[in-house]
Amino acid sequence: MNTANNLASFLNAYGYAEKAIPVLQYVNGKINDNPDILSNMATAYYNLGDMNNAALFASKSITKDSLNTNANKVAAFVHLNKASATNNNQPEQRNSNDDGESCQYCK
Repeated sequence: MNTANNLASFLNAYGYAEKAIPVLQYVNGKINDNPDILSNMATAYYNLGDMNNAALFASKSITKDSLNTNANKVAAFVHLNKASATNNNQPEQRNSNDDGESCQYCK
C-alpha cells in the first residue's frame, strides 16, 4: 500500500490530483486513517481548489500526527486562502500618514 501512496504523491506533484484521489481513497480503505495518506488527500483536494475537503483531510491527518509537515502546510494554506478571500471582499481602509494629517486617499 505504501507504493500506491507514493504513486498518488507523484501524481499530485506532477499535476494529476484528479487521478491521485481515487488511488488514495482505495489505499485509505485498506489502511484506514493513515496520516500520510490523509495528508496526500488534503494536498490533492487543495490542488483541485476544494478547500473544504482539503481542510477536512488535513485536520484528520494532524489529529493522527500533529507533526505531519504536509498536512500542516495544507492547513496553513487553506487558512491563508480563506483569510485572503475574506479580506478581498472588504473595502480597503486608508489611515492617516505619519504627520497625523489625513492621507490623500482618505478625503
